[in-house]
Amino acid sequence: MRVIFMGSPHFAVPTLNTLIGSEHEVIAVYAQPPRPAGRGKKLSKTAVQLKAESHNINVYTPEKLTTEELDKLDLLNADLIVVAAYGLLLPERLVTSYPCLNLHPSSLPKYRGAAPIQRAIMGGEKTQDICIMHMEKGLDTGPVYLRKNYPIAAGTTAGQWHDFCGQTGAELMLEVINNWSSFKNNAQQQVGDTLYAPKILKDEKPINFNTSADIAVQHVLGLSPFPGATFSYKGELFKVLDAEVTEHNGQVGEIISASKDGLIIACATKSMCIQTLQRIGKKPMPIADVINGFSFHVGDRCDA
Repeated sequence: MRVIFMGSPHFAVPTLNTLIGSEHEVIAVYAQPPRPAGRGKKLSKTAVQLKAESHNINVYTPEKLTTEELDKLDLLNADLIVVAAYGLLLPERLVTSYPCLNLHPSSLPKYRGAAPIQRAIMGGEKTQDICIMHMEKGLDTGPVYLRKNYPIAAGTTAGQWHDFCGQTGAELMLEVINNWSSFKNNAQQQVGDTLYAPKILKDEKPINFNTSADIAVQHVLGLSPFPGATFSYKGELFKVLDAEVTEHNGQVGEIISASKDGLIIACATKSMCIQTLQRIGKKPMPIADVINGFSFHVGDRCDA
Protein backbone atom coordinates (compact mmCIF):
# COMPACT_ATOMS: atom_id res chain seq x y z
CA MET A 1 0.00 0.00 0.00
CA ARG A 2 0.95 3.62 -0.51
CA VAL A 3 1.48 5.13 2.93
CA ILE A 4 1.94 8.69 4.16
CA PHE A 5 3.72 8.80 7.51
CA MET A 6 3.21 11.62 10.01
CA GLY A 7 5.49 11.86 13.02
CA SER A 8 8.19 14.00 14.57
CA PRO A 9 10.20 12.87 17.64
CA HIS A 10 12.40 9.83 18.31
CA PHE A 11 9.35 7.90 19.52
CA ALA A 12 8.03 7.83 15.94
CA VAL A 13 11.25 6.68 14.26
CA PRO A 14 10.81 2.91 14.89
CA THR A 15 7.41 3.01 13.16
CA LEU A 16 8.88 4.84 10.18
CA ASN A 17 11.80 2.41 10.06
CA THR A 18 9.44 -0.56 10.14
CA LEU A 19 7.36 0.83 7.30
CA ILE A 20 10.44 1.58 5.21
CA GLY A 21 11.59 -2.01 5.64
CA SER A 22 8.20 -3.48 4.77
CA GLU A 23 6.53 -4.35 1.49
CA HIS A 24 4.60 -1.08 1.64
CA GLU A 25 5.70 2.19 0.02
CA VAL A 26 6.25 5.27 2.15
CA ILE A 27 5.41 7.91 -0.44
CA ALA A 28 5.85 10.94 1.82
CA VAL A 29 6.59 11.98 5.38
CA TYR A 30 5.08 14.87 7.32
CA ALA A 31 6.97 16.19 10.35
CA GLN A 32 7.07 19.25 12.58
CA PRO A 33 9.11 22.11 11.10
CA PRO A 34 12.72 22.55 12.23
CA ARG A 35 12.89 24.48 15.50
CA PRO A 36 15.64 26.44 17.27
CA ALA A 37 17.55 24.19 19.66
CA GLY A 38 20.72 24.18 21.72
CA ARG A 39 22.74 27.09 23.01
CA GLY A 40 23.21 28.51 19.53
CA LYS A 41 19.47 28.23 18.81
CA LYS A 42 20.19 26.79 15.39
CA LEU A 43 17.29 25.30 13.50
CA SER A 44 17.18 21.55 14.13
CA LYS A 45 15.23 19.02 12.09
CA THR A 46 13.13 16.43 13.88
CA ALA A 47 14.36 12.86 14.24
CA VAL A 48 11.70 11.73 11.77
CA GLN A 49 12.71 14.25 9.14
CA LEU A 50 16.35 13.23 9.41
CA LYS A 51 15.47 9.54 9.09
CA ALA A 52 13.19 10.11 6.10
CA GLU A 53 15.77 12.23 4.30
CA SER A 54 18.40 9.53 4.85
CA HIS A 55 16.14 7.24 2.81
CA ASN A 56 15.45 9.90 0.14
CA ILE A 57 11.78 10.20 1.08
CA ASN A 58 10.07 13.52 0.43
CA VAL A 59 9.41 15.39 3.68
CA TYR A 60 6.80 18.08 4.22
CA THR A 61 7.00 20.32 7.29
CA PRO A 62 4.01 22.68 7.32
CA GLU A 63 3.27 24.75 10.40
CA LYS A 64 -0.38 23.82 9.97
CA LEU A 65 -2.36 21.48 7.75
CA THR A 66 -4.21 24.17 5.84
CA THR A 67 -6.63 23.62 2.98
CA GLU A 68 -3.80 24.31 0.56
CA GLU A 69 -1.58 21.72 2.27
CA LEU A 70 -4.37 19.15 2.18
CA ASP A 71 -4.88 19.79 -1.53
CA LYS A 72 -1.19 18.94 -2.06
CA LEU A 73 -1.53 15.84 0.11
CA ASP A 74 -4.48 14.59 -1.95
CA LEU A 75 -2.28 14.62 -5.06
CA LEU A 76 -0.08 11.94 -3.47
CA ASN A 77 -2.82 9.32 -3.85
CA ALA A 78 -2.19 7.59 -0.54
CA ASP A 79 -4.04 4.46 0.55
CA LEU A 80 -3.73 5.30 4.22
CA ILE A 81 -1.99 7.58 6.69
CA VAL A 82 0.07 6.37 9.64
CA VAL A 83 0.53 8.74 12.58
CA ALA A 84 2.91 8.49 15.55
CA ALA A 85 3.46 11.54 17.76
CA TYR A 86 3.10 14.02 14.91
CA GLY A 87 2.31 17.01 17.09
CA LEU A 88 -0.25 18.72 14.86
CA LEU A 89 -4.01 18.30 15.01
CA LEU A 90 -5.37 16.54 11.95
CA PRO A 91 -8.25 18.43 10.32
CA GLU A 92 -11.63 16.75 10.03
CA ARG A 93 -11.30 16.72 6.26
CA LEU A 94 -8.21 14.52 6.55
CA VAL A 95 -9.51 11.98 9.07
CA THR A 96 -12.76 11.56 7.13
CA SER A 97 -11.03 11.19 3.75
CA TYR A 98 -8.39 8.60 4.64
CA PRO A 99 -7.92 5.74 7.06
CA CYS A 100 -5.68 7.48 9.61
CA LEU A 101 -4.00 4.96 11.92
CA ASN A 102 -2.47 6.29 15.11
CA LEU A 103 -0.05 4.62 17.53
CA HIS A 104 -1.10 5.46 21.09
CA PRO A 105 0.84 4.01 24.06
CA SER A 106 -1.93 3.73 26.65
CA SER A 107 -4.94 1.70 27.73
CA LEU A 108 -7.46 3.91 25.96
CA PRO A 109 -9.63 5.62 27.08
CA LYS A 110 -7.16 5.91 29.97
CA TYR A 111 -4.37 8.43 29.43
CA ARG A 112 -5.68 10.21 26.37
CA GLY A 113 -3.56 13.23 25.56
CA ALA A 114 0.00 14.49 25.31
CA ALA A 115 1.85 12.55 28.03
CA PRO A 116 0.42 9.01 28.31
CA ILE A 117 3.76 7.34 29.00
CA GLN A 118 4.86 9.71 31.75
CA ARG A 119 1.43 9.83 33.38
CA ALA A 120 1.13 6.05 33.44
CA ILE A 121 4.49 5.65 35.18
CA MET A 122 3.72 8.51 37.57
CA GLY A 123 0.41 6.81 38.32
CA GLY A 124 2.12 3.57 39.27
CA GLU A 125 0.46 1.47 36.57
CA LYS A 126 1.58 -2.17 36.63
CA THR A 127 0.50 -2.89 33.05
CA GLN A 128 -0.40 -0.78 30.03
CA ASP A 129 -1.94 -1.28 26.61
CA ILE A 130 -0.42 -0.18 23.35
CA CYS A 131 -3.14 0.67 20.84
CA ILE A 132 -3.42 1.13 17.12
CA MET A 133 -6.47 3.34 16.76
CA HIS A 134 -8.47 5.07 14.07
CA MET A 135 -8.11 8.83 14.27
CA GLU A 136 -11.17 11.04 14.34
CA LYS A 137 -11.88 14.65 15.23
CA GLY A 138 -11.82 14.15 19.03
CA LEU A 139 -8.67 13.82 21.13
CA ASP A 140 -7.70 10.12 21.07
CA THR A 141 -11.38 9.14 20.95
CA GLY A 142 -11.36 6.89 17.89
CA PRO A 143 -12.08 3.15 17.83
CA VAL A 144 -9.19 0.75 18.31
CA TYR A 145 -8.07 -1.73 15.64
CA LEU A 146 -5.58 -3.56 17.85
CA ARG A 147 -4.61 -3.35 21.52
CA LYS A 148 -2.19 -5.48 23.46
CA ASN A 149 -1.34 -5.35 27.14
CA TYR A 150 2.21 -5.40 28.51
CA PRO A 151 3.62 -5.52 32.06
CA ILE A 152 5.56 -2.55 33.41
CA ALA A 153 8.41 -3.89 35.54
CA ALA A 154 9.06 -2.28 38.91
CA GLY A 155 11.59 0.54 38.61
CA THR A 156 10.84 1.23 34.94
CA THR A 157 11.42 4.86 33.98
CA ALA A 158 9.35 6.81 31.49
CA GLY A 159 12.36 6.82 29.18
CA GLN A 160 12.62 3.04 29.23
CA TRP A 161 8.88 2.60 28.71
CA HIS A 162 8.98 5.19 25.92
CA ASP A 163 11.55 3.13 24.01
CA PHE A 164 9.64 -0.11 24.56
CA CYS A 165 6.36 1.42 23.38
CA GLY A 166 8.00 3.00 20.34
CA GLN A 167 9.50 -0.28 19.14
CA THR A 168 6.61 -2.53 20.10
CA GLY A 169 4.06 -0.10 18.72
CA ALA A 170 5.88 -0.13 15.38
CA GLU A 171 5.45 -3.91 15.21
CA LEU A 172 1.76 -3.65 16.07
CA MET A 173 1.26 -0.97 13.42
CA LEU A 174 2.77 -3.21 10.75
CA GLU A 175 0.58 -6.10 11.91
CA VAL A 176 -2.51 -3.97 11.30
CA ILE A 177 -1.34 -2.68 7.92
CA ASN A 178 -0.25 -6.12 6.70
CA ASN A 179 -3.71 -7.45 7.54
CA TRP A 180 -5.68 -4.33 6.71
CA SER A 181 -8.52 -6.20 5.00
CA SER A 182 -9.21 -7.99 8.31
CA PHE A 183 -8.81 -4.97 10.57
CA LYS A 184 -10.38 -2.10 8.65
CA ASN A 185 -13.99 -2.93 9.47
CA ASN A 186 -13.38 -4.36 12.92
CA ALA A 187 -12.25 -1.44 15.08
CA GLN A 188 -13.70 -1.57 18.60
CA GLN A 189 -15.13 1.49 20.33
CA GLN A 190 -13.33 2.57 23.49
CA VAL A 191 -15.11 1.65 26.70
CA GLY A 192 -14.51 2.58 30.33
CA ASP A 193 -13.74 5.73 32.26
CA THR A 194 -11.73 8.41 30.50
CA LEU A 195 -8.53 9.64 32.10
CA TYR A 196 -6.56 12.45 30.48
CA ALA A 197 -2.78 12.70 30.36
CA PRO A 198 -1.99 16.40 29.93
CA LYS A 199 1.43 17.76 29.09
CA ILE A 200 3.91 17.80 31.97
CA LEU A 201 4.21 21.30 33.45
CA LYS A 202 7.28 22.88 35.04
CA ASP A 203 5.58 23.18 38.41
CA GLU A 204 5.22 19.38 38.53
CA LYS A 205 8.97 18.80 38.67
CA PRO A 206 9.56 19.34 42.44
CA ILE A 207 9.43 16.15 44.53
CA ASN A 208 6.84 16.19 47.27
CA PHE A 209 8.55 14.47 50.20
CA ASN A 210 5.41 15.08 52.25
CA THR A 211 3.77 12.05 50.68
CA SER A 212 4.52 8.33 50.69
CA ALA A 213 7.84 7.17 49.28
CA ASP A 214 5.92 4.92 46.87
CA ILE A 215 4.19 7.93 45.30
CA ALA A 216 7.35 10.06 45.33
CA VAL A 217 9.41 7.35 43.63
CA GLN A 218 6.83 6.85 40.89
CA HIS A 219 6.89 10.61 40.37
CA VAL A 220 10.67 10.43 39.88
CA LEU A 221 10.46 7.47 37.50
CA GLY A 222 7.67 9.10 35.50
CA LEU A 223 9.73 12.26 34.91
CA SER A 224 12.97 10.44 34.09
CA PRO A 225 14.90 11.34 32.05
CA PHE A 226 12.87 14.38 30.98
CA PRO A 227 12.08 16.84 32.39
CA GLY A 228 13.38 15.25 35.60
CA ALA A 229 12.01 15.44 39.14
CA THR A 230 13.90 17.90 41.33
CA PHE A 231 14.69 18.89 44.92
CA SER A 232 16.83 21.63 46.42
CA TYR A 233 19.54 21.40 49.06
CA LYS A 234 21.75 24.22 50.33
CA GLY A 235 20.41 26.49 47.61
CA GLU A 236 21.30 24.11 44.78
CA LEU A 237 18.80 22.33 42.56
CA PHE A 238 19.24 18.61 41.87
CA LYS A 239 17.53 16.41 39.30
CA VAL A 240 16.71 12.83 40.36
CA LEU A 241 16.74 10.24 37.56
CA ASP A 242 16.52 6.94 39.41
CA ALA A 243 15.26 6.03 42.87
CA GLU A 244 13.63 3.25 44.86
CA VAL A 245 11.62 2.89 48.05
CA THR A 246 13.38 1.97 51.28
CA GLU A 247 11.89 1.20 54.70
CA HIS A 248 13.79 3.92 56.60
CA ASN A 249 11.71 6.52 58.44
CA GLY A 250 12.50 10.08 59.50
CA GLN A 251 11.29 13.66 59.38
CA VAL A 252 9.91 14.71 55.99
CA GLY A 253 12.81 15.76 53.73
CA GLU A 254 15.47 14.60 56.21
CA ILE A 255 18.67 13.05 54.87
CA ILE A 256 18.85 9.63 56.54
CA SER A 257 22.00 8.42 54.81
CA ALA A 258 24.45 9.57 52.14
CA SER A 259 26.77 6.86 50.87
CA LYS A 260 27.83 5.07 47.70
CA ASP A 261 24.75 2.85 48.18
CA GLY A 262 22.37 5.76 47.81
CA LEU A 263 21.14 9.09 49.09
CA ILE A 264 18.22 8.29 51.41
CA ILE A 265 15.68 11.06 52.03
CA ALA A 266 12.68 10.55 54.31
CA CYS A 267 9.14 10.92 53.03
CA ALA A 268 5.90 11.01 55.02
CA THR A 269 6.03 7.22 55.07
CA LYS A 270 9.20 5.27 54.29
CA SER A 271 12.03 6.91 52.35
CA MET A 272 13.38 7.46 48.88
CA CYS A 273 16.78 5.99 48.04
CA ILE A 274 18.29 7.96 45.16
CA GLN A 275 20.61 6.08 42.84
CA THR A 276 21.22 8.54 39.99
CA LEU A 277 21.47 12.30 40.47
CA GLN A 278 22.24 15.27 38.28
CA ARG A 279 23.54 18.61 39.47
CA ILE A 280 22.16 21.35 37.26
CA GLY A 281 24.58 22.07 34.44
CA LYS A 282 26.33 18.72 34.81
CA LYS A 283 25.79 15.20 33.52
CA PRO A 284 23.74 12.57 35.38
CA MET A 285 25.95 10.47 37.66
CA PRO A 286 25.63 7.54 40.05
CA ILE A 287 25.22 8.81 43.58
CA ALA A 288 28.63 7.37 44.51
CA ASP A 289 30.26 9.80 42.07
CA VAL A 290 28.09 12.76 43.11
CA ILE A 291 29.04 12.51 46.79
CA ASN A 292 32.71 12.53 45.88
CA GLY A 293 32.30 16.17 44.88
CA PHE A 294 29.39 17.31 47.03
CA SER A 295 28.59 16.76 50.71
CA PHE A 296 25.13 15.76 51.85
CA HIS A 297 24.93 15.89 55.65
CA VAL A 298 22.84 13.39 57.57
CA GLY A 299 20.11 15.18 59.52
CA ASP A 300 19.84 18.12 57.10
CA ARG A 301 16.57 18.80 55.29
CA CYS A 302 15.91 18.85 51.55
CA ASP A 303 13.20 21.02 50.04
CA ALA A 304 10.97 20.61 47.00
